[in-house]
Amino acid sequence: MSQEPMAKFLVRQLVQSGLRRQLGCEGVVVVVNWGDDDGANWTIEFVGLPAPRRCIEAAEAIVNELRAKYRLAKDRLSHEELTTLLLNQVRAEIDLRAPPVPHSARPRIQRLPPGGVSNWSAIPGGPVSVEYLNSFNRAVARLQKQVDLID
Repeated sequence: MSQEPMAKFLVRQLVQSGLRRQLGCEGVVVVVNWGDDDGANWTIEFVGLPAPRRCIEAAEAIVNELRAKYRLAKDRLSHEELTTLLLNQVRAEIDLRAPPVPHSARPRIQRLPPGGVSNWSAIPGGPVSVEYLNSFNRAVARLQKQVDLID
């Protein structure tokens, strides 16, 4: 069976609504994580207090049913949203206590022609440390598989 693409937030809503129908699972919160580069084999993660066993089992059943039907579609973000997400991921990887990136070093995001894996690319906007550059390149590679740039 072919998997249809579905936005990550919609997949999360389907999982959450399925859990709300389970007795004692109404307050359980999940996040959806990418699995494979193509959005297949995605996973969920429980947030907050440990979920009761019956909720974990219910979530596994819901996820298995949905995963057979849907793969995650790329998120569609504006230039500013993508810039913010990219900077946040780089800072989280390096150190949250690191000072914010100066405005002059904000990434330059360029739209690419259609037909490739991604429709955008990015470079740091100014001189950065090697550690920052390595984290930046990892974040770009990860996000190019998960995000499309919109106008």
